[in-house]
Order: sequence, then C-alpha cells, then structure tokens
Amino acid sequence: MGARETATDVLLVQPAIRHPQDAHLHNRAFNRYFCRMRRLAAAMAFNSLVTSAVPSPPTTMLSLAAYLRAQRIRVAVADLNLSFLADGTAPETELITCLERDRPTILAIGAMESYLLEAVYRLARTARDYDPGLYIVVGGVNATAIDAAILKTGKVDAVVRGEGEETLTELCRTVLERGDLRKVGGISFRHEGQIVRNPDRPFLDLANLPLPARDLYPLARMYALNGGVDAVYGSRGCPAACLFCHGPNFWKRQWRGRPPGQVVRELGDIVTQGCRVAFLYDMNFGHHRAWALEIARQIEQAPWHLTWGCELRADHLLDRAFLEALYRAGCRSVFVGLESIDPHTLAGIDKGYTCDVLETALTNAARVGIGVEATVLIGLPEDTAASIRHTTDAVLDLFHDGRLKLVHYFLCVPWVGTALGDCPEDYGLEVVCRNHANLITAPSIPLASTRRLAPDAVYALWEEGVERLDAAVKQKLMLIRMKQSFITEVTEPCHSA
Repeated sequence: MGARETATDVLLVQPAIRHPQDAHLHNRAFNRYFCRMRRLAAAMAFNSLVTSAVPSPPTTMLSLAAYLRAQRIRVAVADLNLSFLADGTAPETELITCLERDRPTILAIGAMESYLLEAVYRLARTARDYDPGLYIVVGGVNATAIDAAILKTGKVDAVVRGEGEETLTELCRTVLERGDLRKVGGISFRHEGQIVRNPDRPFLDLANLPLPARDLYPLARMYALNGGVDAVYGSRGCPAACLFCHGPNFWKRQWRGRPPGQVVRELGDIVTQGCRVAFLYDMNFGHHRAWALEIARQIEQAPWHLTWGCELRADHLLDRAFLEALYRAGCRSVFVGLESIDPHTLAGIDKGYTCDVLETALTNAARVGIGVEATVLIGLPEDTAASIRHTTDAVLDLFHDGRLKLVHYFLCVPWVGTALGDCPEDYGLEVVCRNHANLITAPSIPLASTRRLAPDAVYALWEEGVERLDAAVKQKLMLIRMKQSFITEVTEPCHSA
C-alpha cells in the first residue's frame, strides 16, 4: 500500500461466525441437530433467541462505533458475517475491499468467543499483508481472558480488556496522536518485546451511552436476510457466580441497567426501520424486577407493536405476575440456562437454585403463553453417566410435552477466564484440550473429564444425547408437517365433476 490518505480513523470488524476453514472443529451430528432445530423453530413460528438471532446485527460493535463517533473519531463498520452469509463473499476478500474503501489507521476486530480466534488471526494476517502500517486491536470476552496469549502470537498490537467503549476510544486517540500507551487503562499491548498489562478500567455509566450507530450499518440488508431480527442490550453483567461462565470474571459480578426509556427508544427506532422481532440479549434480564417491569410497561404503552424475547433464570419463571406483564408487552420467548436437571450436578455449579423449582417454573411460562428454549451442559464437574442420562431423559420429556420449545444440548467447555477453566483441578477436572480453536460448545473432540468420568466417556455420552434429541426434533417436525398437510387437504375446495 502506498502513502496513506486516511479517510477513516478506525474500522470495526465483525468476523464471520462460521468460517468454512473451521468446519472441521464442529461436531457434525450437532450441526445436523442445530439445523433441524432451526427448521422446527420456523415450523412452530417460534422466535428463538439463539436460532433466530443468527445472524443479527453486531449491536455491541455498533455501540462502540457510536461512542467513538461521539468523541469525534471517524469510524466505519464491516460485518464480514453478513457479507459471507448474504452473497458468499470470503471474509478475507471482503476485508480487503473495506480496507481499500475506508483506508483506516486502526483495525479493531471483535473476538467475543474463542471459536472466532482463528478467523481473527486470519483477518489480522490479511490486513497486515495489505497494509503493514495498520495498528491492529482485538477485544471481547475471549480476548480479555487470554490477552497475553493473543499478544504472544505477534499478530495483533493491543487487546482491549473488559468493557470497550471508553477504553477503545482512549486507545484510538492515543495511537492517532502518537501518545503513551502506558497511560491507557484497560489495555494490554506489546512494547519493546514485552507484554504490558495496564490496570483495569472502571465500568462506565450506561446512561451516558449513545444508541448504537445502526445508521453506519446495512440494516435493511440484514433484515432481508434474517426476517427482521435484531438484538438490543438493556443491561450489562450478572451477579451470579456460575462456574462455567465468563460473566463473573468479565463483569465482576456487577449488574447495570440502562435507563428503561432509553432501551424502549432504541426498540422504537429499530421498529421504524423494519425490525419484526427483537431480543433483549442481556445476560440476566430479570435480575432487577422493577427495572424489567418498567421496560415492559413502556413497551406495552408504545404506539408500535413488537414481538420480543429475553434471557431469564429458571427461578424468574416462578413469578407468574412478572411473566404475565412481559407477555402483555409482547414477550413470546425466553431463553433459560437449565444446565442440568440432576440435583447433585446442579448443586455443584453455584447456579443459585435447585431442580425442584423447574417443573413449576416451566409450567408457569407455558400457561402464560411464553415459549422457553433452554441450554443444557453435559460434563459438569459432578456429572456421572447416570446424571447425564437423567438430565437427557428429563429434557426430552419437557420437550415432548411442549414446556421446552427447543433444547441447546452443549458440552461443558473449561474456558480460560471461567472458574472451571482457570482452576480445573479444584473441581476434579482433567482438561485434555487447551487449543482455543476447539473450545466450542459442540466440538469435534473431547475436552475434559468430570470428577467421575474420563473425557472420552463424557464426550460419548454427550454425542448419545445429541442423537436422541435430534431424533425427537425430527419426529416433532414430521408430526407438524403431517398436521399441516392434513389441514390443507381438509380446507381445500372440492372440484368434483
């Protein structure tokens, strides 16, 4: 690349979620199961937070863009996932196109999940080959947890740790003005062959956040692809201490909510732009009951209609009045992390409630009219063959009777940055895979043991459960199609001679 004529200070990049080069990392049986669940969700007209929201606009990145722009830093956004899914453009090819168009000084790539890291590295290499002078930054939950390992590769210049808006803004300003990076809180960076980790940055006041910069994003193109689905974040963090979750380390067990009126204003904005279904993608939407109810009240009174979903804990579903208020406001689906339906296993992960609440909780949601999709984690520390099969049997029963619309049946991952990943020996785990590329919830190889099961045994039981659930989804799909076919035959007019 020749002399720089900078049109953009920073280009924010969302990697492709499923890069074809990474297909070998994913379990084939689970891929088949997930695709069948997507078809089932469509057949039931069920708006699933997981299956319906893939893909959706990268709202967290658009929040970064809005904050940068408010601080007079010129910013552009590139969603390589959208371009790949919409027209098959290779992510690296699309990145070059964006670099040629925007001519940034800084390239910031999202690395929220460990499975994206290989794709991030490929993008960094492509960008560096195109323009050796680019300053390359990554950020996100995963990048925060393994910042030193990322920097040791030499592929990127800095890692933004934790909440990104203020940190990335100050980092960009410092790079642009050639200032001292040692003064930028919340970053890790390479300096004279050493890795420097500056002190953490305090959390910001969410009331000061501008709305995500959706005007910088091809929203109509995304809505055409996903049927009008978007993601809104009303709060950040969660006070829970679940052993398998990044949240306690990343968010320091703190919960902060945006002003309810600001959240509802954002929802109204996306409705006017064609959003049909929104997901309040908070880790714990029901944590602050009065806050959540105020959002529901304002949505109910808004001059527009929107179907939406959110994430709740199972014990939130015990509050029938709370669920009814959400339903009146248009909530039709909730995502719940069940994790296990074995009492001993559940007690071993600090979830904060017991299995005896589940039947009442899920029955409440069904009677109110809110569909539940749930995650299950196989290979938790106290799991045995009997507990895994008990959980599988129980979720199949709940799926068959309709109290669970969808089941996301995952393998427990000992991620760095979680209690299980940082101190596996404290929980009796033997971790046999530390390669970040394989640390996904549906991997192609075993990851870890439990206290009583070897890694291979855990993996075999997980695959067994995937096959059983896949068969159940297949059967339900077949019954729905038979019913639809019967109704069509009965209602078609007769044209006898």
